[in-house]
Amino acid sequence: MTNFEKIKAKNVEEMADFLCDNSDCDVCPAYDANYCPNENMKICSKAMKKWLESEV
Repeated sequence: MTNFEKIKAKNVEEMADFLCDNSDCDVCPAYDANYCPNENMKICSKAMKKWLESEV
């Protein structure tokens, strides 16, 4: 299994956690899309999950 395959195999919660752990608010798509009300890491995964589940 490649790293890419491992990342693709994550469920939405795991992917949200992964993205929050590996990015900052200034480059976060959920923050830019107003799913995240502030730079509070406690709500990062919830906001990222909402963004991942949203329409393109």
